[in-house]
Amino acid sequence: DYLVDAPGLFGKLARYLAAFSKYNQPEIALATSMAFMSYLFGRRTHIANGEKTYSDMFICIVANTGTGKTTARRVLEDVIACTKIPSGVRGAFMGTPASDAGLGSGLARGGGHHIMDWDEAGQAFTAITTSTASYHKQMFTKVMKIRNDSGGLHRGNEYADDDKERRDIKEPHLTILGASTPSRFYE
Repeated sequence: DYLVDAPGLFGKLARYLAAFSKYNQPEIALATSMAFMSYLFGRRTHIANGEKTYSDMFICIVANTGTGKTTARRVLEDVIACTKIPSGVRGAFMGTPASDAGLGSGLARGGGHHIMDWDEAGQAFTAITTSTASYHKQMFTKVMKIRNDSGGLHRGNEYADDDKERRDIKEPHLTILGASTPSRFYE
């Protein structure tokens, strides 16, 4: 109950998201609030352990189909639209990348920090563990590289085409808000 009744802005946002949910899912609202707080404060706070370690997060909401896994995110998008966050929802949430290079480029375009909405994350986990050449495996490798570079410089992809410039990101911060059904997640 303590987590569901979390204090401060974190808890207020979670309760607001829960109040507008079609279903009574305070844990989903809490997870969505946690992702947004990671986005808001991710590059402003760090663990002082000799290096900067930021609060990159990978949160996966696991619930049955039709239980409102994405409702809190939609309410959050409405909240963001009413704020002064640069570029509004586009500034906070990145689209689904088409490749690992797209993930890096999208993150760079967003100033180096974003929330990545990863619907059907369970399917991605299955692909990561069962295929040797999957797009999801390449994405996961890129996510881990970005995470490892969070306190320093993430070097972007190099291209053979001279028209494509490498996009480096200083102190990247990526929060992933995934959603999956239990059957897909535990497959």
